Amino acid sequence: MRLYLLKSIDSRGRIRYEFIWSDPDRLADQLRDKTPLFVLGIPFVRRGFAKRVSKRISREDAIEILDSLHILLRAGLSLQKALKELLTEQRSRSSKLFLQKALKNIEEGGAFWEVFEEFSDSFGKEIVSLIKISEKSGSLQSGLKKSSELLQKKRELVRGTIQSAIYPLFAVIAIGSAMGVWVYFVLPQLLDTFYLMELEPPAVSIWMMKGAEFLKEHIFSIGSAFAIASVIFYFILFRWERGRYFFERMLLVTPFVGRFLLYYKTALLFEYLKIAIGSGMPLVEALKSSAEATESPLFKEKLYNVIKLLEKGFSFSEALSKDKIFTPLSVRLVSIAEESGDLEEQMRHLQNYYYDKLRFYMNTASKSAEPVIVVILGLFMALVMISLISPVYDLVSKVSA
Repeated sequence: MRLYLLKSIDSRGRIRYEFIWSDPDRLADQLRDKTPLFVLGIPFVRRGFAKRVSKRISREDAIEILDSLHILLRAGLSLQKALKELLTEQRSRSSKLFLQKALKNIEEGGAFWEVFEEFSDSFGKEIVSLIKISEKSGSLQSGLKKSSELLQKKRELVRGTIQSAIYPLFAVIAIGSAMGVWVYFVLPQLLDTFYLMELEPPAVSIWMMKGAEFLKEHIFSIGSAFAIASVIFYFILFRWERGRYFFERMLLVTPFVGRFLLYYKTALLFEYLKIAIGSGMPLVEALKSSAEATESPLFKEKLYNVIKLLEKGFSFSEALSKDKIFTPLSVRLVSIAEESGDLEEQMRHLQNYYYDKLRFYMNTASKSAEPVIVVILGLFMALVMISLISPVYDLVSKVSA
């Protein structure tokens, strides 16, 4: 199946552009269904661009596909019929493409998980591994449900993080904007008025004015330096894996951010291990798929270190205890699970523990920001009052004299 860009003229004489997914031998039939159109051109779109245009499935659509397939399979439909039924309800182009490819692959005798591997950027490599192991073990319905639950957990964590950051971010932007208006527009007018009235402005106002003038004179240099720093920062975080590794190590020792990052990654790890082990996936394979899926080079290294120790004959708890990134509680619960043989249950306890810790940190972050914002706002108001009251007091003193 290829992506074509259709350029045509409709019945009103307007030029239209439309992307069409089609097999080369079926393209003529699809164009015939779109009449009356005068086709101006149907160039083949390059494969790399086609993937960027239509292969990315949103998190919401991915969860909906997994949930719907699970429900249809539970209702007694075959996978082929479930895909056909779901295909008629989809509006998203990328979701339709995924379902069409899945249906075609199954009709040709292929495996369902192979299509997930092709769309691994949308679903994640953990989901690919879960679908693969559940399909091979004959528990695809359960695998779809657990995969949906994992994606929903990720969505909840992202939403919670964003919600906890909205209020502090909004307050900082509002206060910064107010200070900018005061320094750039209000303060110069006040200083001119004070000089005309032969009043001595406060030292704070003079310093703020000199700072504003310095920014105006060197705005281009400062902007250029900021742009260069942003490019370097982007390169370190997204293009240079070693640089991102050291950046994450620096974040881990940061008082609040480090704990948040640790709990976030650990909660997702134990959530995935719980689902993977419950689906019948061996522990080493579950750890490998989790290491391959994570975008964090630091946690990737930690997981591969655990895998190496497991392959050398160490127990899971001993392997975890070798690295300080895993808490003593995690090591102890895993050790108990190894003794009792119920590793899945202990993974559930651990992921609940870290999720609770994460929610507590997110709530604490929002509440802790409130007094800091109040202090910053108070300092700003103090500067405003000093800039206004001190010259007015001098003026009253001169008039009284």
